[in-house]
Amino acid sequence: DRGQIYRGRQDSSGEIGHSVIDIHGPPCECGGQGCLECFVSTRAVTARGQRLVDQEPGGRLAQAVVADPPLRPQLIYRLAKAGDPACEALVRDIARYIGIAAANAINLLAPDHLLIAGSIDTADTIILDEVGRQIDRLALPRLRRGMRLGLATAQEQAPLLGAAALVARQVFELPKLRRVTSGPEQDAAAG
Repeated sequence: DRGQIYRGRQDSSGEIGHSVIDIHGPPCECGGQGCLECFVSTRAVTARGQRLVDQEPGGRLAQAVVADPPLRPQLIYRLAKAGDPACEALVRDIARYIGIAAANAINLLAPDHLLIAGSIDTADTIILDEVGRQIDRLALPRLRRGMRLGLATAQEQAPLLGAAALVARQVFELPKLRRVTSGPEQDAAAG
């Protein structure tokens, strides 16, 4: 139903992080290979950031990590937004993978809105530009037409709000009532 949270079979919907983005990609903790999570998770972004620090020990990212350890994705996103070319290239690549997954989701679900949430939205315009580019390249034109791409206003709270909505719906949902009438046909069926 429109406007309802889609829960899927066994309440297991929403695992876009385990959508395969690159069939030749690295192995994922789920047992798959090339999942979105392999490219955009906190662990993956931190590892790529560390490689950048190792390659450019005098770069802005390395200097920022020395000044305020440990290396965190949010730092990479902030430096990208501030114009650091190495961090911006890294964030654009991360956004490219998100855009591929977003295009797949659009082709599958045809949503009216697609919202990006999490610490990556710190690099807002970079993310939206690259995700939008991938959507334009990969999503079916009729499905992307009129679809709005944006940043979730609830940011880090969005997953928690969704979970709370599911719990509230389950707790406060009225049980389905069957209509019970007494009459000759019910009495005959019972006897």
